[in-house]
Amino acid sequence: MKFLLFLLLLFSGITPSLATSQTTEKIRERFIIQSELLGEHREILVHLPKGYNASARSYPVIYLTDAEVHMDHTSASADFLYNQHKMPKSIIVGIVNTNRNRDLRPTPGTEQTDQTPTGADLFLTFLEKELMVEINKRYRTLPYKVLSGTSFGGLFAIHSFATKPELFNAYIAVSPSLWWDNKATLKHAAKTIKTIPMQFANLAPRQIYISLSNEPDMMTTPYGELAELLAESKFEKLKSFNRRFPNENHNSGVLISQYKGFSDIFNIWEIPDAPQTLEDLLTRYEAMSKQLETSIMLPEDRAIGYGTWLYYLNRLDEATEMFEWVIKTYPGSATGYHSLGLTYEKVGEIKKALNNFETALSLSKMNGDPLSGTYSDSVERASALLKDKEPAG
Repeated sequence: MKFLLFLLLLFSGITPSLATSQTTEKIRERFIIQSELLGEHREILVHLPKGYNASARSYPVIYLTDAEVHMDHTSASADFLYNQHKMPKSIIVGIVNTNRNRDLRPTPGTEQTDQTPTGADLFLTFLEKELMVEINKRYRTLPYKVLSGTSFGGLFAIHSFATKPELFNAYIAVSPSLWWDNKATLKHAAKTIKTIPMQFANLAPRQIYISLSNEPDMMTTPYGELAELLAESKFEKLKSFNRRFPNENHNSGVLISQYKGFSDIFNIWEIPDAPQTLEDLLTRYEAMSKQLETSIMLPEDRAIGYGTWLYYLNRLDEATEMFEWVIKTYPGSATGYHSLGLTYEKVGEIKKALNNFETALSLSKMNGDPLSGTYSDSVERASALLKDKEPAG
């Protein structure tokens, strides 16, 4: 990607300071929701992606348990991965605990010693019937939703999948405490995994990411059983990811696990750092659109960047196709017209090159583009080349 950026800068005349200048705005909001179901007030933290207020776009939503512990590093990982083109911009909704054991444990459990009543089913209903409704009312959201949890939160994520696999599109379960209550949730998940092809034949694709750090046998054994069940699933639309981090402990492994979880769930978002044709890119963006169930357009700058790469590799037919798509899709793109002009100039079609340079110059003047001088130089150069080709006398 660094090489691609270098080519784009070199080709367009953009200086590095202009190319990397972007708002650093990040938005963290907090609100209190009165839950009739839980009979209490719940504190909710919301991380909005960079540029949220400046756009009209809608975004996928990641719901996160244990927000008071994991909100900061999870939102930072999501922002970083978006900047590396490895996941979409997302809204992150973190639920702050009041009674963690009650909300995240699916069953009372024979090993329970704190006498705290459990209520994961009720908590899941709270997410569906109250919190999601409020989030959809307050923010621009897409239907695509991820549930992420760690330890008992990971147990809750697996319970949620086993109970209502239609509620979330993807699940991240970091070091899930599947040992709880004689592996009751593991048994529940096993039943769902085996019957989901029959019960949810029309269900959109689902993804489950599970991870484990260096943990005792009580964690490792049921985790291995779940990983095996997921790997053997006959449901083609259920995709699973299994990652282990033996050099991390139960607490330290959360950050890298979340990071890898986002990377795996959104693995189609990373475009290879190699030349890509227009067909390559459109296929990739079609897959992104399908995952989020919305239309995602190949951005102008990415298309120009890859077109520039093709240009410098002398794959000029493919570069021309890319730049022609840019000016058709983004008719106000001065850089697109200028890039197409340079490609025509390289193959000796000077008249076409000049027409595109003139359009680029006109657009840049209209928009106050600092590259007007570059485009003007190209117009003068192409005009001189064309004049030299005219017959004498």
